[in-house]
Amino acid sequence: MDSWDEEVRRFMLEEEEEDDELFLVLVPALQLAMYDEKESEHTSILTGPKYVKEVLEGHERWCKVDFRMESEIFRAIVHFLRVENLLRDTRDVTIEEQFAMFMFMLSHNASTERLKKRFQHSGETIHRKITEFFDIIPALTHKFLKLPDVYQTHVMVASDPRYMPFFQNCIGAIDGTHVPITIAQEKAPPYRNRKGTLSQNVMCACDFDLKFTFISCGWEGSAYDAGVLRSARSKGFHVPAGKFYLVDAGYANTPSFIAPYRGVRYHLTMSGDVSRAAWNSTYEKGLVEILHVYKDNPKYKGQNGWATEGWRIITTKFNERFPIAHFTKQQIQEKEKELKGNYKALRDAKGESGSGWNESLCMILAKPKIWDKLIKQKDLLADAPMAAPTIAPIAAPTTAPTAERSISEQGTSSAHNEQNATQPAASEGGSGRKRKQSHIGSALEDYVEFKKSQTSKTLEALNEKKKRAEEFCFEKCTDQVDSMNELTNEEKSYAVELFESDTNREVFMKTKNPDVRLIWLKRKIRALAANSA
Repeated sequence: MDSWDEEVRRFMLEEEEEDDELFLVLVPALQLAMYDEKESEHTSILTGPKYVKEVLEGHERWCKVDFRMESEIFRAIVHFLRVENLLRDTRDVTIEEQFAMFMFMLSHNASTERLKKRFQHSGETIHRKITEFFDIIPALTHKFLKLPDVYQTHVMVASDPRYMPFFQNCIGAIDGTHVPITIAQEKAPPYRNRKGTLSQNVMCACDFDLKFTFISCGWEGSAYDAGVLRSARSKGFHVPAGKFYLVDAGYANTPSFIAPYRGVRYHLTMSGDVSRAAWNSTYEKGLVEILHVYKDNPKYKGQNGWATEGWRIITTKFNERFPIAHFTKQQIQEKEKELKGNYKALRDAKGESGSGWNESLCMILAKPKIWDKLIKQKDLLADAPMAAPTIAPIAAPTTAPTAERSISEQGTSSAHNEQNATQPAASEGGSGRKRKQSHIGSALEDYVEFKKSQTSKTLEALNEKKKRAEEFCFEKCTDQVDSMNELTNEEKSYAVELFESDTNREVFMKTKNPDVRLIWLKRKIRALAANSA
């Protein structure tokens, strides 16, 4: 008990010394830094408003170069934004300047640092204003873009006998693409795709003029294309009756989405790739067996899917078993993805009320009404449980965007809008002293919380140590030895010396079998007696 109190006292003294060191050394240094004047970063005479005014009132060519439009169109769009109350002037940034920032970024693929230098604003202001403009893009599309007539066959199809009349109801194509991202390590696992890199799975629909008509973005890289499509349909993506999109083998073949038939080569035969064998049930069964062999080996498959070494060994083993096939790694990866999607579709269909499974035929048995219900509700799309994505519908065709919106911008846009609605914009010309003071105060608060947590953990460890010491204390051990009639007084005296060791006391008390405890104690006593002699 005394030793525990002494440890607590020593710990508290050490904490007190650290606190003295903090308040006597660090706080004065922070206080000195707090009142240092911030060196202004924006020293150009040509501020943002002056630059915009110079471009708009100068030669018409400069507005086309910097903002990619005539000055009259620029002013007309600004007037529309102001009248419709889509944007508003703030103390430091007018709508003209905000629109100029956005167009300059798109026109020149400008970074935040370049925008800071050009418009003489802080990075936070640039980020907030660009985010606000991204938020009103859907409203602008309904005003300025015109939807194509999906019920009129495209001229490319109508004028080519290879496509007409087979594709007269086709309105475009859908495919997924992976956009590389950088994200915090603790959030990274869901975004790791099958190739082991971090990405977002983005689904795009385009027409025959190569213009995007719909984009669904924000899904993790581990998401399946079929799951992204199903979610997009539930969030507003619509296919008119009687029309269809062309999709690849990653999607299900339905009346609204026409995918290639399994095992049919199509254009691959035109490119000279005639040596590839077609998949059959024997190959598929062999691939599944090989996958099962290596699926529990962490060297080949981790939490985020198969590793590169895993795909290498699977491809090698498969081609050794089936030397005629000559499948590549990519073909095996595609087949594994297809089998996984088929399994999930079958699993969901088997779970529906009114459907059954015939083991001998390996088929789902259901009445026609049940099949219609399955097709209508599920669209035979594989289920892919993922976090809710950000769906970004584009109301009309437009060319591919030249600037991408970062994940951080998507996640913080609503927060910035709320802040703008309740607080006035901060002055750009201040010394930055208030912001520096708040940062220092926040750092001190974090330090205090850290010290509290550290002290609490240390006291818990000391209490645990005290509890263990009481459980295996010297008095309890000697009481047990005194009750052992099998030991002589001389052996008991050796046991007293033996229990000076914490380890010996713990082993002795934890041994529940009395006979084993006695044998262990006698062996230790003999060894101690031999050493004493």
